[in-house]
Amino acid sequence: MPCTELAAYGFEMYLAEKREALALAPDDPVADLYRGWDLHVGFGVRHPAFYMFMYGTVQRGRRPRRRTRPTPCW
Repeated sequence: MPCTELAAYGFEMYLAEKREALALAPDDPVADLYRGWDLHVGFGVRHPAFYMFMYGTVQRGRRPRRRTRPTPCW
């Protein structure tokens, strides 16, 4: 699976989880902000590899930690 398709799949998962949770929520903008943050962090906890792939950044002069097995998309 190409990297762009993998990232798109991760965002589809993220948005599906978010839509499902927010559909059950009352109409309170402040509570929505808190809930949205909790959902975002929760997605990262449940899917750490997808989260890092989707939101990670490369910083000049810093090398990522060595992985125990190769990842084809990095």
